[in-house]
Amino acid sequence: MKTLSNIGVKASAMLLSSVIVGFSASTAHATNNLNAFLEKTAGETANIPQFLTLISYLIGAVLVVLGVVRLKAHIEQPSQVPMREGIARTAFGGLMLGVPYLIDIAGDTMVDTGAGYDVNKYKWSATSNF
Repeated sequence: MKTLSNIGVKASAMLLSSVIVGFSASTAHATNNLNAFLEKTAGETANIPQFLTLISYLIGAVLVVLGVVRLKAHIEQPSQVPMREGIARTAFGGLMLGVPYLIDIAGDTMVDTGAGYDVNKYKWSATSNF
């Protein structure tokens, strides 16, 4: 078992390092100083939050649908399909659907636009358009 976990850790580290090298490889050869390199790298990675939002919505939607399907299977055959599977999938799907909201809050917290913090942005009302 330890060998498999070591292989998984090594594979994850290699994947992460290859993604980082892939983002920075195109800008590394074209720049002469560190500032230009960092500016180009920041420009290339600007779309990562939108990509994470898309992936989160897709995974969340799939998990919610799979959770509902498992709950339906539990209703049809309660002795063979435990209810916890459907509830867990639906709950994790709901959490994944909430991740873009958290990314938005984290981005607003870390990036100072100079406009201040809009407290009313996250308030819910019957007329708000989310």
